[in-house]
Amino acid sequence: MASFDDLMFEGNGSISLTDEEIAAFMANMSTNRADDEDQYKRDLITYYVMGVGGMTVCCFGLIGK
Repeated sequence: MASFDDLMFEGNGSISLTDEEIAAFMANMSTNRADDEDQYKRDLITYYVMGVGGMTVCCFGLIGK
């Protein structure tokens, strides 16, 4: 896969990529999308657990006071 240093800028400011580099980039994006979805689900569950835990601590504080 091409790195940033391998990209060749044309006179009009666009980037010249080969078909193989574009295909590799698109394949990488589709695999990252699945990882991003899994990370989103983990973050969402963590957010809910922290919310429930925070509310529990607040309720125990109110009861204990």
